[in-house]
Amino acid sequence: MNLRVAMQRAEETAGKLQDALEEDRIEEGRLEALKEHLKEAEEELRTHQGSFEEGILSKDKVNESMKLAREQRAAIDVRIDEATTKLKKAEGRALTCSKQRQQDLQQKNAAINAVSDAKDRFAHAERKRESQLKVVKEHTAEAEKISARVPVPPGESADALDKKLIKLHKDLETGLAR
Repeated sequence: MNLRVAMQRAEETAGKLQDALEEDRIEEGRLEALKEHLKEAEEELRTHQGSFEEGILSKDKVNESMKLAREQRAAIDVRIDEATTKLKKAEGRALTCSKQRQQDLQQKNAAINAVSDAKDRFAHAERKRESQLKVVKEHTAEAEKISARVPVPPGESADALDKKLIKLHKDLETGLAR
């Protein structure tokens, strides 16, 4: 019996070892599959890491481009502000010049009107003078029919002549009255 028991134990142990060996083979197949899967995952990880690094480099380039664009925009904004300030100054000067031009035109028009009025007054005075000369000539012609023209000494005024005439009339009246 001892031998039988030992044989049974040995068979049991052999069965267990056979099961363990079988289990190891299954595990080894699984291990190989897992190793293959790990290799594929590592390959995929390297691919993703490469893409990630490329993405980081691309993002850095985009960030650098954005920074440059912001700097250029800031420089353009400064130029726009300067141009706007210059434009406002130029518009102010243009408005001032426009107002001054308007005033100058008004003064010129007033001067033209004054000259025209003066010419009109001068022409009227000339016509009046000619009319008066005509009247004087007519009166002189009528007066010369009665008596010749008496020359008036230089420096004599009409008032002085009137006083002499009054005195002559008085003398004449006194001489006739005597």
